[in-house]
Amino acid sequence: ERLSQESERQVQDLFDEIQSLNADLERRVAARTRELYESQQLVQAIVDNSAAVIYAKDLRGRYLLVNRLYCELFHRSKEEVLGKTDYDIFSPEAANAFRDMDLRVAMDNRTLREEEKVPQDDGVHTYISVKSTLKDAQGQPYGIFGVSTDITETKAGEESLRKSLREVSDYKFALDESAIVA
Repeated sequence: ERLSQESERQVQDLFDEIQSLNADLERRVAARTRELYESQQLVQAIVDNSAAVIYAKDLRGRYLLVNRLYCELFHRSKEEVLGKTDYDIFSPEAANAFRDMDLRVAMDNRTLREEEKVPQDDGVHTYISVKSTLKDAQGQPYGIFGVSTDITETKAGEESLRKSLREVSDYKFALDESAIVA
């Protein structure tokens, strides 16, 4: 009987130790879960408050992530966009152009920076898009990440400046010609 009591005590001690370890593990998991959630919230806040359109797609072109500006510009909720492709959202011409750049990024496995034309409510806007591959832990590409900034006003300003420079040049030429004739 003494052996049985000793065995029971050892089992109880072992059970208590397991419970203590389990409680400690649960505390650690809860703390790590909070840290991950806070980190995710921080990243999401940065992405959503960016002045650029931010998005990620898998290699088949399905959206994995879009930010708030994307949703505002194209009048879609995140739920309406995630899992969809550009062909579900844009005209075939625009979707083909976006997909072409995505495929070049994926095939070249490098960052590309190009202008893209994007249809919006008030007309076609010009964006400078920087796209890169997303890679898994083994370094294998699994998607495309993009940041696109609207440069429509800048392009219009550049064109206006070029036009003004042409006019000044034409005026100077006319003045030079009139000085030669006189």
